[in-house]
Amino acid sequence: MNDLKSLFYGALSFTLLALFSLSAQAETKDFGDWSVSISPSGFPYAATTNSAGDLLIKTCNISSGTCSWLQASKIACEEGSTAVALINSPTGAAVNKMVCAGAYATDRQTLYNYSLEKPDEFDGIVTKSSGLVGIAHPLASGQFEVSRFSLNGARQAVEFLMNLAVEMTKRRKSSLSRERL
Repeated sequence: MNDLKSLFYGALSFTLLALFSLSAQAETKDFGDWSVSISPSGFPYAATTNSAGDLLIKTCNISSGTCSWLQASKIACEEGSTAVALINSPTGAAVNKMVCAGAYATDRQTLYNYSLEKPDEFDGIVTKSSGLVGIAHPLASGQFEVSRFSLNGARQAVEFLMNLAVEMTKRRKSSLSRERL
């Protein structure tokens, strides 16, 4: 849990910094409603926002070789709590456990950080659908609150991100090999 939490906080905080900072380290490439870039700390990511200001992000950690789906939302949660979220898109519905990694405050708002437990399953939903993807969060009141995100450009953005992550991994391995010599 601590590894997931540290990965999540590191990736999300630097991704948010990159998304909202005018001095992002790398050039941003846009695909429809999605953008791909590299955060100042070196995490490549693909991200989109919705009209409520929520973020949906796929980010990769080049050092560990892992990628994660993250959601930053105004839907409050308690750090460490888990909940099953209903994911819906034109290609069908699925459930995915989400882990709350606490809150992240920007100058504009407080966002609560969620990590999807099955990122590969969510990849399939995002890259094979068009239109919107909805993530329904259960609330303590017994109701649900839904965050919806555009999938316009998502498939291309995720493909570009994965190719970028592979290239960055190759460069990192090459750099590490030279350092050992």
